[in-house]
Amino acid sequence: LNSLWYPEPEFDLPVLGLDLLSFGPKKLCVIDMQPLPPSRDHHHNLVSPLLEVRERFPLFKQNKSDKIYDDDLFFSPAMLFGRFKDAQEVDNVLHPVFVEYVDFYMKLLEECEPNSDAEARAKVLDGQRQYDQYNSERDPAIGLFKSYYGAEFAESYVYDFLFTDAEPGEHKILG
Repeated sequence: LNSLWYPEPEFDLPVLGLDLLSFGPKKLCVIDMQPLPPSRDHHHNLVSPLLEVRERFPLFKQNKSDKIYDDDLFFSPAMLFGRFKDAQEVDNVLHPVFVEYVDFYMKLLEECEPNSDAEARAKVLDGQRQYDQYNSERDPAIGLFKSYYGAEFAESYVYDFLFTDAEPGEHKILG
């Protein structure tokens, strides 16, 4: 599963990122409600109840690669990051945490008051554009797409599907 949930611009909420990847016996999980730059502090406050969840599940307190993600601009303190080799851990730990995060995000969506003000919407859209640009230049899955399908496919996939608000430019993976 590789999924990003972008809220409509009427809702000043973080992007929900869900990465549950399997590479043979190795499993990788990244779950986060990723803050957008114009509302970073507000988004951190919204997700602060999830810090307790992170503390309850130390398997998810591992660190992301600083080779690719060189700052924490688009990551919350409640980010879950874990690598697993034991399939039992996936069933016993990953599934309940995944459900808890998705339920929490759904609750945020239900409780958030829409703001149709043009300036507020523009701020959210700008944050989403910045998010797309940052990730289009760094997402490690892009290297995998390049090795399997070639650079042309990988570039098209990045800019025409994954991160459609990003502008093609320097890429840490594609070069």
